[in-house]
Amino acid sequence: MPKIDIELLEQFTPMFFDFEGRFVHLLGSAGSAKSYHACMYLLHIMLKHKNTQALMVRRLEKDIRESIWGQCQKIAHKVGLEKYFRFYRNPLAIECKASNSRAIAVGCDNIVNLKSVAEATFALIDEADLIKAEDFDMIVGRVRSKFADLRQIVLCYNPPVRQHWLPQRFFQGGKIMPEFNKPYYFSQPYTNPFTNKTEHLHSMAIRTHYRNNIHLDAETAGYYQSLKETNPEMYISLDRAEWGDNAIGIIFNKKYYDEKQAPAGITGVIYCDPNIGLKEQADTTAIVKIGFDWNTETFYVVDAFCERVSDSTVTLDRAMEK
Repeated sequence: MPKIDIELLEQFTPMFFDFEGRFVHLLGSAGSAKSYHACMYLLHIMLKHKNTQALMVRRLEKDIRESIWGQCQKIAHKVGLEKYFRFYRNPLAIECKASNSRAIAVGCDNIVNLKSVAEATFALIDEADLIKAEDFDMIVGRVRSKFADLRQIVLCYNPPVRQHWLPQRFFQGGKIMPEFNKPYYFSQPYTNPFTNKTEHLHSMAIRTHYRNNIHLDAETAGYYQSLKETNPEMYISLDRAEWGDNAIGIIFNKKYYDEKQAPAGITGVIYCDPNIGLKEQADTTAIVKIGFDWNTETFYVVDAFCERVSDSTVTLDRAMEK
């Protein structure tokens, strides 16, 4: 590997020099340089490990050109790596002939294309909080080459709500939040099917904040801080870099609602959780009519029904009444 003089923020250095486990989590506030260092790390891996077959992943394939691929191209130019890498636009790819390494673009909107990908050795998933758990599992399943000296997946994201699959799967349901700028190491046990012995998948998380990014301008930082008043949920994720506790469709937080008279003529939907039971062992059935006022952008619970029902016709009648 050629000796390259590159500038890294200190909080990211453990990823480059101290860890070769299965998963690396780069989580933190907006503007903390997570994506930049993730792309720098991808180029580092392609140079250091011969025959790297990497995946550049985002929720939408069209966004990879302006994010991972474009960022890597800018970094290569900035730090003098252009002679080692070639950047292809169609199909979108990065090639390092010095190490016979290659990175290709994979969007989760075309996740079935992964089935045609040969055994990969590395994956960088940008904005990992926006992809589905089943897509993540498919990506992990492709990073499986038996001949690689490193099989690793890097996830880069702002902290989502605790109910999201990322904290649920990797951080004990959101009970754990790593300290800022200190690598957090953890492992998950599994049974080796060939030896029947317990082994471990090793992971590292680095949580970062924009206040430790010397390259971020004050105006941008000030905008993130202003979200506390204008968008509290986004403020928790982008500024405080913590797991959120409130998300539409997952949990109702009492402080975000109060009793008001719903305007006349609002339109809405009916949500029905039937839970039809058998005989006298019926579960509770819930029917909720939710209206939305486009003028104030406010949701209203217009009407609701909740009781034990064992006859499906009762549920249907109640729904039609709403």
